[in-house]
Amino acid sequence: MNDQQNGPQAAEEAKRYAREKVRLKLAGMAIDLAFLAVMAFAGAAWLDSFIEPITGGNRWLHLIAFSTAFGAVAIAVGLPLSFYGGFIHEHKYKLSNQTLGAWLFRQLKMLLLTAIFGLLMVAGLYALLWYMPDWWWLAAAGALLLFNVVLGQLFPVLFVPLFYKVEKIASDDLIQRFRKLAAGTGITIDSVFKLGLSKDTKKANAMLAGLGNTKRVMLGDTLLNEFTPEEIEVVFAHELGHSVHNHLWKGIVGSTIATLAGLFLCHLVIGYLLPIGGHAGPGAVSALPLYLLVLTVFSTVIGPLEMAVTRHFERQSDWFALEKTADTASYKSAFTRLGTLNKADPNPPRWAVILFHSHPPIGERIAMADAWKLKRGKENVAS
Repeated sequence: MNDQQNGPQAAEEAKRYAREKVRLKLAGMAIDLAFLAVMAFAGAAWLDSFIEPITGGNRWLHLIAFSTAFGAVAIAVGLPLSFYGGFIHEHKYKLSNQTLGAWLFRQLKMLLLTAIFGLLMVAGLYALLWYMPDWWWLAAAGALLLFNVVLGQLFPVLFVPLFYKVEKIASDDLIQRFRKLAAGTGITIDSVFKLGLSKDTKKANAMLAGLGNTKRVMLGDTLLNEFTPEEIEVVFAHELGHSVHNHLWKGIVGSTIATLAGLFLCHLVIGYLLPIGGHAGPGAVSALPLYLLVLTVFSTVIGPLEMAVTRHFERQSDWFALEKTADTASYKSAFTRLGTLNKADPNPPRWAVILFHSHPPIGERIAMADAWKLKRGKENVAS
């Protein structure tokens, strides 16, 4: 990379990009909470007064019609910020390769998937509210656990290809490197794929996805094209670390516990909130935004804890990559290059890390390499 890409001007641009992304996230949170509050305590009852008479007393038709109307309003409210943050802002910093048509088509696909799964989940929630009013929260948490396991298995083989081209990595050199690193980890070379990110973005990324026989490592083509083989080894080893430490399963279990707590909170407080919004009872269709509001507030409150857990997982995987490759120079250059390509602030404000960062800042990851090297040096001296 040239000096301009790594110089002070680029560093300042990365900080500016990161600050603006944080502001967009804060604005999104504020809009979501405000919208749900208005709907929960005023708008939902008003909207329901138009929908209920035309559904002929059929509560399932009533639920579908109300959910669809509510979802349409939610999309309309969130679309301006989504368009600015996902399209205009990314183009402003020359990070997006998408045309407007490609962005709209992608949003349409995401909307259709969200609508399908959203309606299924709402139908399931209300079936439990109507037929298991005392224990709906426990049954819902169990159903979501099953849903997350099935989704985890299907995600890399069914849903990722809907948005990105997925293909086997053709480089014999990389395959040999991966085979050596993956020995004994449960990941085979047949489970390593190239992910076509470059049609949408200039950012580089990689991920471990799937459960059981669908588990696989996916490396972005942006990463494969821009990084040296040694740097790619480090990133691959990091993803292996997620597999070795069972982070996907731990994430599912943690998410289920958090969901159970949030649903139980809903069960405890919903009766006190229903009269404020003019809802007839816990199973009232119009109460859907109220349930979503309580869950969103709960999710926002525990968000820093969830981010702390995921950062811990990332640090474990970073340490695994250092142990596996013993190449601190390539580790440092890989994460420095990732930060440069993705315009990541290497040392963001601590409050922003606590609230929004699922990964440690680049500066902390570089410091980890120095700590690992020092530890390895002391062990060598001792031996």
